[in-house]
Amino acid sequence: MSSSTNNSPTRSFSPGSSSPIGILARTVATRARSVINRRPKPNITIDALAAAEQDERERENFEKELQAVAEYRKEFRWQELKNANANGGEVVAPAAEPTLSRSKSLPHKSSSAKPPHRPTPNPYHAPCHLKTLPTELLLTIFMRSGFHASLCLRRTCHQFHTLLSAPAAWSNYLHPAACDEVMESTVTVTTKVTMFDHLVFGTWEGVPPAKGGGKLKGEQVFFEHRAFDEDYAFLGGISVGVGNMGRTEISFFDHRDSLPCYRADLASRVSSGLLPSSISTTPTLAPPGHLPLAPIPTGTSILHTCAHCAHFDTQQILKSTCLLNSLPTTTTSSPFSTNPTPPTTASYIHTSANRRRTLYLVVLPYIGRLGYDSMRELPFVTRDRVVIAGKRLNAWEMRFWKNVVCR
Repeated sequence: MSSSTNNSPTRSFSPGSSSPIGILARTVATRARSVINRRPKPNITIDALAAAEQDERERENFEKELQAVAEYRKEFRWQELKNANANGGEVVAPAAEPTLSRSKSLPHKSSSAKPPHRPTPNPYHAPCHLKTLPTELLLTIFMRSGFHASLCLRRTCHQFHTLLSAPAAWSNYLHPAACDEVMESTVTVTTKVTMFDHLVFGTWEGVPPAKGGGKLKGEQVFFEHRAFDEDYAFLGGISVGVGNMGRTEISFFDHRDSLPCYRADLASRVSSGLLPSSISTTPTLAPPGHLPLAPIPTGTSILHTCAHCAHFDTQQILKSTCLLNSLPTTTTSSPFSTNPTPPTTASYIHTSANRRRTLYLVVLPYIGRLGYDSMRELPFVTRDRVVIAGKRLNAWEMRFWKNVVCR
């Protein structure tokens, strides 16, 4: 059907018109309907519940695959951490794996469905509730937990790693109210000991520092080897500075009667007649040319004190041992041999006033092979690693202890 107006001379044709275009349109539509009608219609059955269950099964299978991958990654990461700790290295755990969240169940889902499986948390992942606490409270928790527990927390996340890597975070570690862990260290002294030797242990103010040097901090524990044989008078003793942070500073000192000031005072007393000489002088006999007119008597001791040896007056003897039994003389061990260590000659345990530091001072007999070692190199002193809360520090923990905690 066509429509026209006087104002517009344009004509439009509809499919129902008798124009050639309308006839062609009706023909195409008729053929299309006949083709569609000849095709077989599919048998479509809409089952919404079955479709939802199928979708849920696919979701569960996908989540199981993700969980298997996450478990494999955690196990692989755990092996890396164990290997790093065994080799004395440090590995910081990455951020926690994202928790797999299940999508909302469909309304027509059966209520008897199993709850979603949650993966086992990694022990090196930081608890989320700790990260929200103030820094002051976190530091208090770390110090109360102890050194080793704080290192484990330091590996959990980058926040704790940054916080515990600062030396200021460990400033309250030695405070008795903040932490009560005991730090232990062992100092082993290998020296030549013979029968009737006198081994003395105690505390004192320590050896005065050299010119321009600083005095050692902390308590000073000394070990003095007073040999019975004068040929070994050069052995002297050692002074151990017990620092508050577990450090031990070793210094050697000579006997008081070996100092120049003591020998000069003794010689002056002998020459002035205050002490008898070891060789009686006879007017008719001239003394031997290789001996002085007033030789110093052997084994003579005097009361001497001056500014150079006043630190010996501060010695407080806490343990004294005299060796009355025979010692092994066979070459069974030396500091450079791989033979078993000889039995301990003497030992002393020193505990600090605050009960936080313990020093084990062990004396071992030196049995060297003839021609290999020099007696003048004695004593040998070795320092073992620090033990905190009964656990010995490994190489990496020792570096962290010195560079961060003790700074």
